[in-house]
Amino acid sequence: MTNKITYELSDYLIETYGNDVSFSIKNASYDTVWSNEKLEELLEWGSTNSDAKPTWDSIKDDYTAKAEAVNKNVDALSARKSAYPSMAEQLDMIYHDIDNWKSKIKEIKDANPKSE
Repeated sequence: MTNKITYELSDYLIETYGNDVSFSIKNASYDTVWSNEKLEELLEWGSTNSDAKPTWDSIKDDYTAKAEAVNKNVDALSARKSAYPSMAEQLDMIYHDIDNWKSKIKEIKDANPKSE
């Protein structure tokens, strides 16, 4: 099963509006279905200009595109993670034969390429 990398709405808002604004998202979960009403109900702004408050309709396309970009390589990254030897094994490989370790890691990465 693939573990999804999450790009939360709070990450998006900080990226978009910067650390200059304060906000909190109340009682939202990964399963929250966002709408203008839900955003207004759950998003509480601290000190900010009221004109700066986004509506879901104004941010959904940009937010969705960024979330998809974060998740585009999730399958490759999950496959790599399960194929890598344990950290102890990797450290032992590095200590005894770093070239062998490099070729093993390259083999795993080549078998599970990320999309650009």
